[in-house]
Amino acid sequence: MIQTIGLMVAIGYAISKPAEAGTIINAIGTLMGAMTVMWTLALSVLGINVTSRSKDKQVSAGQEPAGGLMAALAKRLGDSHG
Repeated sequence: MIQTIGLMVAIGYAISKPAEAGTIINAIGTLMGAMTVMWTLALSVLGINVTSRSKDKQVSAGQEPAGGLMAALAKRLGDSHG
């Protein structure tokens, strides 16, 4: 939310000061790049936490947790060569 407000302020400033618009546009591009990295990392951590929590719940319920991507690949490769 804070980033969006900052972006709107920067755009409003660029409109009010057309001589500095190029510098502001470049700064917005840098900001967007930094936000992309930040959100990618945050969502990656969230995904790992959700996956781990789901496996923990399966184990506590007495179920065998699903193997995941690597286990599925190993199973398929093992089945095709066997």
